[in-house]
Amino acid sequence: MRQNRLVIKVRQSRLVFTQDCARHYQEQDPILLYYVEQLYVQAHYQPVIQNTPLQLVEPLSDREQDVLNALAYSMSNKRIAKVLGVSPETVKWHLRNIYGKLNVAGRDDAVARARDMGLVINQII
Repeated sequence: MRQNRLVIKVRQSRLVFTQDCARHYQEQDPILLYYVEQLYVQAHYQPVIQNTPLQLVEPLSDREQDVLNALAYSMSNKRIAKVLGVSPETVKWHLRNIYGKLNVAGRDDAVARARDMGLVINQII
């Protein structure tokens, strides 16, 4: 347990150091600060705890699960369609069904909810 705390402290201090460096050089490279801030947000991500249990109203079909997995890899609709061998319109159809079943409004929310529910591998590229 003590070792885990030490690792967390080291990671946090590295992140703070990285943020300080980015702020120092932000005039020369403002994009660097943006990416460091995004890393900071990802490092401190905690799944949203809701009052309602995270359960699907209706289970995802195999194809919807395939689309959701591709979505977790940040693929575009065209890319998903090409990989799965379907039309982009079919991908959009599956996405609408997925959004409804997960009770979300968009791609990012769908992936986050699916990760929280364990429907996709919790992998950040």
